[in-house]
Amino acid sequence: MLESVSHVGLKPENGHHSGTANNSEIRHRPPFREKPGVRTDTPWATGTRLQIAGRSMALDEWDDHAAGWDSNQDVRLFAEKAFNSLNRRALPLVPHLADCQVLDFGCGTGHLSEKLAPLCGHVVAVDTSAKMIAVLQNKIVDKGIGKITALQSAVDFTTIGQPSDLAGNFDLIVASSVCNFLPDYEASLRGLRSIMKPGGYFIQWDWLADMPVDRIRGAYEAAGLKAIAVEADFAMEFEEKSLPVVVGLAQLPA
Repeated sequence: MLESVSHVGLKPENGHHSGTANNSEIRHRPPFREKPGVRTDTPWATGTRLQIAGRSMALDEWDDHAAGWDSNQDVRLFAEKAFNSLNRRALPLVPHLADCQVLDFGCGTGHLSEKLAPLCGHVVAVDTSAKMIAVLQNKIVDKGIGKITALQSAVDFTTIGQPSDLAGNFDLIVASSVCNFLPDYEASLRGLRSIMKPGGYFIQWDWLADMPVDRIRGAYEAAGLKAIAVEADFAMEFEEKSLPVVVGLAQLPA
């Protein structure tokens, strides 16, 4: 369930942007993110509904998007822009990049994981959507991609570190359009901090309208992370509208 969601696509019913759209708009306004980090077995998730372009969507419908996720042009473009940002901002800072351990937190079908695997020592890709993870696992086999461990796991601030593959220390954690949809962003950051290696880096991309700069900076400070950059990074274009994406880059002091 940690999957990619659009500012104009998937959002909580009680969020700031409910939006309305016809069926054509739904096709052109996909959820980008790699789904919100939620657990369907926890009280806060019970009965939760989300909105896709004005249409109510149950959490278990995320799996329905898995088969067509990789063929969606906007999904691919968002991932490409996020990776370019990562390559420009974070990767040059990571020492011994070829040996580093990376967590793709809310990986979806693994767009970022695929791009990172040739550059890093190993990537752990985690998402709570079983079908998203199945797509990634199939790609790993079909394309012969090495150095990726794909996990279907309920990851939130109460479970971070419980799967054995998440218990180690990570040099880099990436979260592409995930954090705004976590049930408790600030607490999740504290959990992610606990599995970061001292001196390690955390980077996120979220819709600026939904994740203000001040909130990100405050959450980093509360989690004991040192903010390196929190600012508008790139934009996605929709029907003559430009939607800015904020990047947050922070380091766990050594």
